[in-house]
Parts: sequence; C-alpha cells; structure tokens
Amino acid sequence: MVRRGCYNPRHDAILRLLFGEALKHTNGDFQVYADLAECSVDFPVDVIPTTQWPDLVLWRENPYSFFLVELTICHESNFEGSSKRKSARYADLVDSIKKKGYLCRQININIGSRGFIDVHGLNQFFRVIAFPAKRQQQVMCDIVRTVIEYSFRIWLKRNKL
Repeated sequence: MVRRGCYNPRHDAILRLLFGEALKHTNGDFQVYADLAECSVDFPVDVIPTTQWPDLVLWRENPYSFFLVELTICHESNFEGSSKRKSARYADLVDSIKKKGYLCRQININIGSRGFIDVHGLNQFFRVIAFPAKRQQQVMCDIVRTVIEYSFRIWLKRNKL
C-alpha cells in the first residue's frame, strides 16, 4: 500500500507547472495564488475570509472576478466522482464570493495517473488566462510527461512504504 503523502510531489509538480504558466500569461491582469510553499502571493482573505485553500486562485479587481482552480490527479475512472467531490467542497466558498457581488467560477482540472488529461477543465483554465493556442499543446505534453514520470516513481516505491 502506498501512503497518501507519496502522491503530493506529483500533484505539486503539476501545480507548479500551471502556476508558472499562469504567471507568464496573465499579463498582470490577474493576481495568482497557488497553494505552494514558494508562492509569495496570499489568498485575498481580506476580501473573502475563508479557511479553504483551493490549489490555484486567479483574481482581478476590475471587475472583481475569482477563478478557483482545483487540480486532481487520479485514475481516469475517478474523474467524474472527483469533480463532484471538489465542486461540493468549494460550493460554499463560491456562493459566499458570489453573494458579495463578485464573479466566481470553479475550474476542476482532472489528470489521470497514467497521463490522460480531461481537457474540459484545462481548456477553461487556458481561456481564463488568455493562454496562447500555440503553447497549449506543449504544456499538455509537459503535464503528461511529468505525471507519468512521478507515477513511475510511485510505482517503484510501492513495496518500500
């Protein structure tokens, strides 16, 4: 049995990749927060007080808009259930942001442990940050390569934990 903590490096590697791309392509239109130790931007708790920390949050002030991005890496057969759980987890936060009069949308990005990408969520993310179409294919290849590499590391350690 593999311990849950062994999955965190794979998740965080993909989150770092998405965070880096968001920083490069938002052109200063958005503040970008990632639930990573090296992220220097704080989640805007002064606007939306919460104890919930989505993986990635993009927001802008004019008009106040929030995009909560949740990344899940799981077996492909679990995509639907994972999206439902993540949507339910952040439903109250999305509602509280909307009640303050702000635009808020949750984006669930599902990536399979064998490298399959549910492109629906990833394409939503790309549209929000006006991501260049020419770069999208390379980023998807980087995601697939990274997920497979980390999944292989997990598989190699399966009997050592």
